[in-house]
Amino acid sequence: SLSIRKMIGISNLKADNDYILWNRATSVHPHMMSGYPLSNDDAILKRYSSESMASLDELRARAERGILLEQHQQQRGGGKRNIPELPGDLPYSVLEMRDKFVKKNEVYKAMKKFGLLGSSALLPSAPIKVGFVASGFNTKAVLYLSHDMFRFFDPDIVEIHIFSTGQPDHPHFIEGTMRGVDWRQRVMDNVDYFHDVQEYRGDHIGLARYIHELSISILIEWGGYARQGERAGGLMALQPAPIQILHQEFLMTSGAQYIDYIITDKNVSPLHSEGLYTEKFLWLPNHFFSKGHAMQKELHPPQLEYKPKTGKGSDFELGVGSPQENACLSSNPLGRDMDDEQVSFVYCNFNKFLKHNPETVRSWIRILEQVPNSILCLLENPVEWSKLL
Repeated sequence: SLSIRKMIGISNLKADNDYILWNRATSVHPHMMSGYPLSNDDAILKRYSSESMASLDELRARAERGILLEQHQQQRGGGKRNIPELPGDLPYSVLEMRDKFVKKNEVYKAMKKFGLLGSSALLPSAPIKVGFVASGFNTKAVLYLSHDMFRFFDPDIVEIHIFSTGQPDHPHFIEGTMRGVDWRQRVMDNVDYFHDVQEYRGDHIGLARYIHELSISILIEWGGYARQGERAGGLMALQPAPIQILHQEFLMTSGAQYIDYIITDKNVSPLHSEGLYTEKFLWLPNHFFSKGHAMQKELHPPQLEYKPKTGKGSDFELGVGSPQENACLSSNPLGRDMDDEQVSFVYCNFNKFLKHNPETVRSWIRILEQVPNSILCLLENPVEWSKLL
């Protein structure tokens, strides 16, 4: 990490528009850019750009599939690039799936009312089948915050299915770095079915058929447009489930007519912004994110005490020295002309640079201006972008 004052090389920062020239896109991916603030006059462009990208998502997935097939054929000595045809029965009929679910549920309710339910496997199933699809069911920040939530679903109401397109963590990583804690395994222990679907990572049509055959009623996308090379691109456009929901990774509209709802809150998605979304809002009462990490048994209360630092410039040691003394490991956090003064407060942000935008950075600088001798520590990720901050 580094001190923003040290990196920029000045101590008197100003947050006016003329001082900061933002000469690059905030993200290389159009959908990530759609989530960043725009002026009120241009805000509708977010939705328009998202809709244009969403309309091509399935076609792009087939084109990528065609490239993979071409590479495989070339290894065998021939073949040419073609975009695979979309099968005639896709996308699936949402109305047909919904009608089937309603009729099945009505039969179940009638049988329950008259005491006709037994143990026969042929009887309709009461729980609603809910699926979560993502690549990140491994050691990832989102799963750290979310994996304990699966302990609290009522099995009489929902049957939880996980569709994981990503790879599990290496056992050595789990034993060494994670000290034996496997978040993926915890999810597996607390859901009804965990489907490892890595084989469909580049085959959204195959994955759609797999999910559809399981009669999933509600499919929740946890990847959004945060592409990692494993996102199930094109999957939701084939509508393998009658109700499809966006949650967690992406906070702006998907722009897709095939996503019914977005799980959010009134701060992230206030009512007056509904015209910017193709989805309907499902507001959570406190926060859009499913933060179950407070229930983890490994969670310890924050330690506010620390051992005194032996001397200025000494090597960093965990649990030794205050945040002000350590100053994010900067040897001159306040600038050379303020070497004898002490850091008053340490602000931190450990997101990668692509998540920073002009409006947010200006607000940070305004805070630094109002808190004398405060510093802001940022993660150098990626290092080569530091000069562009």
